[in-house]
Amino acid sequence: MKKIKIDTLKKKTILLIFSLTVFLITGSALIVSHVVEKQITDKYMADQDVSIEVLSYSLAPMLDLYNYKQVEHLITLSLDYKNIASISVFDGNGTLISSVAKKNVSIEDVDIREYAIITNLKGIIGSIEVGFSKEYINNHIRTVTAVLIFSLMGGSILLCLGLYTLACRYIIEPLEDFTKTLKEINPEHFSSRVKIYRKDEIGTLATIFNRMADNMEKSHNSLQESENKYRSMMEAMSDPVYICSPEFKIEYINQAMLQKIGRDATGELCFKAIFDLNKRCPWCRFDKIQQGQSMAFDIISPDGNQFYHFSSAAIVHSDGVISMLTVLGDTTELKKLENQLIQTQKLESIGVLASGIAHDFNNILTAINGYTEIALMGTHDDLSLKKNLEKVLQASERARDLVSQILTFSRKSKEERKRVQIHLIIDEVIKFLHASLPSTINIQQQIDVENDTVLADPTRVYQILMNLCTNASHAMMQNGGILQINLKNITLDSNFTAPYPNMEPGAFIELTVSDTGHGMSPDILNRIFEPYFTTKEKGSGTGLGMAVVHGIVESHNGCIKVDSEPGKGSTFYVYLPVSVMDIKTEKEAKEPLPTGDERILFVDDEDALLEVGEQILKKLGYDVVGKTSSMEALELFRTKPDQFDLVITDMTMPDMTGDKLSKEFRKIRADIPIIIYTGYSESLPEEKAKGIGINAFIRKPIIIKDFANVVRKVLSENKGKK
Repeated sequence: MKKIKIDTLKKKTILLIFSLTVFLITGSALIVSHVVEKQITDKYMADQDVSIEVLSYSLAPMLDLYNYKQVEHLITLSLDYKNIASISVFDGNGTLISSVAKKNVSIEDVDIREYAIITNLKGIIGSIEVGFSKEYINNHIRTVTAVLIFSLMGGSILLCLGLYTLACRYIIEPLEDFTKTLKEINPEHFSSRVKIYRKDEIGTLATIFNRMADNMEKSHNSLQESENKYRSMMEAMSDPVYICSPEFKIEYINQAMLQKIGRDATGELCFKAIFDLNKRCPWCRFDKIQQGQSMAFDIISPDGNQFYHFSSAAIVHSDGVISMLTVLGDTTELKKLENQLIQTQKLESIGVLASGIAHDFNNILTAINGYTEIALMGTHDDLSLKKNLEKVLQASERARDLVSQILTFSRKSKEERKRVQIHLIIDEVIKFLHASLPSTINIQQQIDVENDTVLADPTRVYQILMNLCTNASHAMMQNGGILQINLKNITLDSNFTAPYPNMEPGAFIELTVSDTGHGMSPDILNRIFEPYFTTKEKGSGTGLGMAVVHGIVESHNGCIKVDSEPGKGSTFYVYLPVSVMDIKTEKEAKEPLPTGDERILFVDDEDALLEVGEQILKKLGYDVVGKTSSMEALELFRTKPDQFDLVITDMTMPDMTGDKLSKEFRKIRADIPIIIYTGYSESLPEEKAKGIGINAFIRKPIIIKDFANVVRKVLSENKGKK
C-alpha cells in the first residue's frame, strides 16, 4: 500500500509563529515602550485564547473517538510553542487523560488557563489546562523597545484573520464535514464517506474512518445476505419452525408455523401459543440446549391426537444469550401408517395361524368324509344307517364351509372377478354370524330377487357384508337388537347415478344391512367413510373398515349410502350393477363314478388319510401303492418308474414337500402325470404348480365324486397325449 505523505500541523504552526515574530520585530521600533508592554501583554493573552481554542478544536474529535494516543501526540507537539510551558487534558468526568510540561519551568513563572472542550453533538466532552510561560513575555517586552501602535494593531488584526482562515481551512471545515458524515451513517445507510481535504492528521483520520466505513458496509451486506438466506430457508421448509428465548417467548416463526397457529405469535409464550398449555411443556429440553446439545425426540400432543418429531438446536446471540430453534415435524400420518402396518402384520400372523389350523382341520375332515363316503357305498340296504351317515357327511360339509370362510380372510390372493350370486354369499355370512354373535342379536333376512348375479370378487363381497354386519353388531352389543339383511332388484335412473361417475343407469341389486342400535349423529355420519375415523375406543378399531367397504363398492361400479339417527339405529344401502346370465337351478342328474384300472402311487404322511385314499381309489378299480414317507415313495419310483400311471401326493409333508417331490419325479420320468391334494392352496400357487408340471389340484377334504372325476380326467388326458 502506498504510504501517505502528511503535511503536519507542526510545520504550519512554526510558519505562523515565525511570521508573527518578524512582524512584531519590524513594528517594535515605532512603539513606545510602555505601549509595547501593554500591547504585547494583550497579544500574549490573545495568543493564549487562540492557542487554547485551537487545541480544544483539535482535541475534540480525538476525545470523541477515545483516541488518547493521538491526544498525547498532539499535546506533545504543542509544547514546541514558546509561550506554552505545560498542557493537561481531562475527560468529561474530570479524569486526567494526559499531561506534558517543559523541563526547568518554575510554577511561579507559569500562568494556568482552563478551557472546556465542546462538540456540536455531545456538548462538553472534556477540558484542557494550558500553562503559559510568564518568562517568555517578560523577555519579549525587554527585547522589543518600541512598536508602533498602529502597526501592532494592524499586525494583530492580520494575525487574527490569518489564524481564523487557517483554522477554518485546516480544522473547522474538515471537522464539520466529518461530523455531517457521522450523522448520515446508520445501519440502513453506509454509503456516505468523509471528504479528504489534505494529507494532514485530520485527513489521515478521515482516510482511516472511510476504510472503517467500507469494512462496516461489507460486513453489513454479508450479514444481510446471510440473514436473507437463513430466512428464505426457514420460510421454504414445509415443517413448522420457531425460535424461542430463554423466557420461552417466541422470537421467530416460519410460514408453516404461521399456518399451523393461524396467526403471528411472535412475542407470545411458545407453550401457550403452539400447544395451548399454561406452563412449560413437559418435554422441553431447553436446559440441554443451553449446554450446547442438539436434541431430537418424538412426542405426543397434549390432546393425544397428534404425533411430532422435535429437532432442537441452540442459537447463540452476539450478547451471549442462547435461544432455541425447534423444527416441529408432524409424524401423525406416519404413526398411523406404522400402526396400520402393525395391524396388517397381526392380521398376517392370524392368517398364517388360520392357514395352519385349516390345513390340519382339512386333513381331519378328509378322513371323516372319506370313511363316511366309503361306509355310504356299502349301506344300500340299511336305510337307517345310511341316513345317519348322510347326517355325518352334512356336518362335515358344514365344517368344510367354515374352514373355507376362514381361508377367505387368511389367503392373499389377487382380486378375481367372476359372476357370483349375492344371496349365496349372504347365506355363508349368516352361518358365520350365527356362530360368532351373541343370542341377544336376532339375525333376519329378506331375499326378494329375480337375478342377484354381479360381476365381482367373491372375497370382496364377503368383506363388504362382514364389515357392515360387524359394525351393526357392535352397535347392538350391549342391549341386543335385530340385524336385518335385505336383498332386492332395483332400477336406478340417471338422477340417482349422476353424482357417481363410475355408475351407469340400469339394473342394480340393493343390499341393505340395518340394525336397531344407538345410531349416529350427523357429525359422525358425515365422516363415516373417512380413513382412520372410528368411534370405537382406542385400540378397538383401526378406522379402516368402512373406508375399505366404500373403496370396494366404488371399484365394482357401485355406491353406498347410509341413513341413521341417534337412538334409531342405522341402515346401509349398497348398490351393485346386475350381470345378466342364465342360472341353472335344477340339480344335475347323478352320474356313475368314473373308474379305471391304472396303477397309482399315493403319498401322504398321515396313516388315516393314506388309508382313506387307498380305499377310495381301490373301490374305483385302481391298483394303488401307498407310502407315508416321501423319501420311500421317491426311492420306489426311482426303481420302478414305468410301473405307475399316476402319482397323487400330499403337499405338506416332512422331509420333502409335495412340490419338491414332484420335481424329483419329473427328473426321473418327465411324462408322469401328478396330482397334488392340499388343504391350503396358497402353499403352492397355481402359476408355480403349472411351472413344475403339476397336472391338477384336489382340495381337502376329499369328496369322492370330485376326486374320481379329477383322477379320471388326468389319466385320460395323459393317454391322449401318448
